Amino acid sequence: MHPTHIFISGGASGLGKAFVRAYAAQIHDNSSALLSANSIVYVLDRQPEPSSTNQVAQLLDLSYDSKWIKEHIVYIQADVIDTASLPERLTGVKNIALVIHSAGVRGLVPSLPLKKYSDVAKAETMEIMDAETMRKTFEINSMGTFFLLRALLPALRQSAGLTNGSMPKVVVMGSRLGSIGHNTELGKAYAYRASKAALNAIVKAFSVDVPEVIWTIMHPGRVETGLVSIKEDDAMPAEQIVGELLPLIEGFEKQDSGRFVDRFGKDIPW
Repeated sequence: MHPTHIFISGGASGLGKAFVRAYAAQIHDNSSALLSANSIVYVLDRQPEPSSTNQVAQLLDLSYDSKWIKEHIVYIQADVIDTASLPERLTGVKNIALVIHSAGVRGLVPSLPLKKYSDVAKAETMEIMDAETMRKTFEINSMGTFFLLRALLPALRQSAGLTNGSMPKVVVMGSRLGSIGHNTELGKAYAYRASKAALNAIVKAFSVDVPEVIWTIMHPGRVETGLVSIKEDDAMPAEQIVGELLPLIEGFEKQDSGRFVDRFGKDIPW
């Protein structure tokens, strides 16, 4: 039987990189219920493609030998908003049992320098928000999500008969800021909130149109991801968050498709 594989977007930094390291360890140790010792981690990121296996190991902080990395880690350099070349870049991707989509941007107006944590809120207020920031944030967080996930559908459907009855899964890193029902006090964050609310609508629609795949949106909490250039107050290390998310992801079943949850599995209002 052909092995199934995992696809992680935004995999060269932050939360995506922590997911790459975690699932690579599961494959290396053959400790995954979903993947096998022959599985591959496909890593998509817009950072330039490393020119050697050693550079892949350095970029992703992997300590395995070069032969293992060459056989189990496939790095794909692509931008999720480059809809013309994205399908071509994904032609070699097959038998995907799990997609972790973590590529995204925060939507801060770049003209305002960030020197301390309080500057983050100032860079996304109603008064300072501009059209270019809104457009770019929607392109990456919303449109990019749609076109990437649509391009991955053939590989997801391929894996359906290879997972011992388990359905393929897509887990999208969302945000509580994308919840309209939760936005009762703070406001602000116009580009990010709107783009993440649109992302929610897109993934929910996928769950209706593609019922043979489990689709979930997860709010991971405040994580040290690099979405902003300074450390946010109370942000937790990405490795810690991923360690909490892995068993939740493994437990998702058909009845969970279309849900929007926090890192504890509790539903978040739309």
